[in-house]
Amino acid sequence: MTFKTLVGMVMVGLLAACATGEGSGERSPQDLIRPQYLRSDTLLFSTFPEIQMALFKHERLCGQAPHFQMKEGEASYAMVLEDKEGGRAWQDTIVFDLAWLEPSLRQETRTKLEVYSFKYNRDVKQRIKAMLDAIEHPETCSEVPGE
Repeated sequence: MTFKTLVGMVMVGLLAACATGEGSGERSPQDLIRPQYLRSDTLLFSTFPEIQMALFKHERLCGQAPHFQMKEGEASYAMVLEDKEGGRAWQDTIVFDLAWLEPSLRQETRTKLEVYSFKYNRDVKQRIKAMLDAIEHPETCSEVPGE
């Protein structure tokens, strides 16, 4: 392998990394969905429309609510983000990764909910609880730390 070939391969790799946003510091909530950031998981006995309706109700009654967002091109996968605008820095973001589980003869409709967060401290635990409460108890408005 010649020096020119090696330099060319390095340049192509760097350009590819720039095109995908790698190394640029720009991160999205999707980047949090990694095993090392998994904080908890649970099952909700709700469908996606029921979760959305709960969040709409919570927003109407409390003035704010987490944001439900379907994953592009997917009918059975969605995310719930702490805020619509994504105003929090990536390292402060909390993501609920949702997967709809098809009902069977033994189980009714369920949604698998996995919680992802870069940090995990008392403040984050309280924010996670507030997000979950907005889904499970939309009529209850709770104080969210840092709001």
